[in-house]
Amino acid sequence: GIEAMHQTLELFCVHTGLGAGIANATFTHDLGKTTWKYRGQLTPKANRGDVEVHIKTVEKADGAVTVTADGYLYVDSLRVYHATGLRIRIAPAAAHLLTAPAPAPALPR
Repeated sequence: GIEAMHQTLELFCVHTGLGAGIANATFTHDLGKTTWKYRGQLTPKANRGDVEVHIKTVEKADGAVTVTADGYLYVDSLRVYHATGLRIRIAPAAAHLLTAPAPAPALPR
């Protein structure tokens, strides 16, 4: 449920171009307080699952973008999750993550 809300939030960011101008942009979960309530789950027996996010803030600072939102997960039209304070950050990828790892040394025979 919560991960589906974060993925929906990422999709919003991509479609609205919020990461434009950030070199090697990557998504991270930002620090902050997220709370949620749930009263059910999405199981294979369900006919439909829907996710809704309501954007609360978009903050641009220090070459990054932070988006906060509230989210909902519906299963067969019944709201089963409600989360407040979802936070995602779009920032340049760390340089060490962009370089290929060094080849492993050969083992002695």
